[in-house]
Amino acid sequence: MGAGSWPTLVSVAATTLDALLHEKEIEEQAPLFAAVLSGEAKPQPPAFVDKSALEALPPQARKAADEALLMFDFLSKREGASLAPAFNTLLGAIDSACRAFVTSRLQGAMPAAPQDQRAWFDSYFSRPASMPVPHYGKFAQNVRKLLLFGAGMMPIGMLRNSLEYAHRPSGG
Repeated sequence: MGAGSWPTLVSVAATTLDALLHEKEIEEQAPLFAAVLSGEAKPQPPAFVDKSALEALPPQARKAADEALLMFDFLSKREGASLAPAFNTLLGAIDSACRAFVTSRLQGAMPAAPQDQRAWFDSYFSRPASMPVPHYGKFAQNVRKLLLFGAGMMPIGMLRNSLEYAHRPSGG
């Protein structure tokens, strides 16, 4: 039988029926998730959040911010609760923004030929550094992965290292 078969329909209906039967139980045990599942959760930003900044966010970042605000609102009502989970929901959006920023600043400056790329990534380590040269070698390798394959690791750290590298004294 195919995807539109009777057993498939029964399976989907049973899952939906089970969710309906346990809706009150979910609401009592996990009120935050019940509000999210029902689609009724509309977080109200606290006073320290600029509403116009929220509205200016791209869709993925806005979704993460809304989830973070919802979690913050829920956790802030519980005495002694850690607020860290509210901020964890923002990490994916922050990673994406860091990747996009580093890529937008460096992609156009990177040479096209592989031999020129090697020289481009390895040529600037002679300037004074606040980090040891091997650190910059690993950093350059990570940036190379991002620019060539879109697969750089730890984008927040990569952006921090990029800014630190760009602002170190020139001289030699």
